[in-house]
Amino acid sequence: PPLSLEPLLTYDDKVAGLNLIADSIAQMKQRAAHSMVFHPLCITLLFLTWAAIYRWAYEPATADPSMALLLSCGVTMTYLTAIRYFTDGYVSLAENLRWSWLEGPGSVEGDFIIGARYGGALIGVLVLRLEPRFSFRGGKGVIRAWTTRLRYRGKGIGRDLLDGAIRIVKDRCGKDAEVGFAQEHANSTMILPAMFNGVFRRDEVRAAKVLEKALEEWEASKRKKR
Repeated sequence: PPLSLEPLLTYDDKVAGLNLIADSIAQMKQRAAHSMVFHPLCITLLFLTWAAIYRWAYEPATADPSMALLLSCGVTMTYLTAIRYFTDGYVSLAENLRWSWLEGPGSVEGDFIIGARYGGALIGVLVLRLEPRFSFRGGKGVIRAWTTRLRYRGKGIGRDLLDGAIRIVKDRCGKDAEVGFAQEHANSTMILPAMFNGVFRRDEVRAAKVLEKALEEWEASKRKKR
């Protein structure tokens, strides 16, 4: 079946889109945990702890490593449990994403929600807000959320959503209107210290480059039509 882009207008469709955004926030937990588990600082501390346990608990006279192995397993379990605890905040953020987020004080009649459907299933969503609040003409478009279902990522669906958002902004606000990501977009909250957030920072840079390329191609297509 073909991919289709359409505005999400009904309550049920908007809730489905909001749930898809919440899923993308919850998925940040796994990526944050992976970053912590394999961060050089954390790995070094874990290895040093193992080495200290070996020196303290291993009995060379009996060549019995059981105590050292038991303590090492306990430390490893504590290490993984602590990482799970520190990254659980992303699940809470996802659960706290409410309908009011779509109808914040900066919106006029709620945000525009563009959905991507494949075979009737909603597989991508983009939330767009037009600013300033009381006059669209001469304003700008702010992308507050942009995500696709996990299994469909890397297939160009996100780019199609960006193209749709650009068309809406240019039609409503004028051909010179700016389009950009909101500073506090749906996935912008990072609950871990900065040294663990490199993967998310790279995502933001990559998203900005994709949007920049989409805008350049839109401008080029308009020049060709003149």
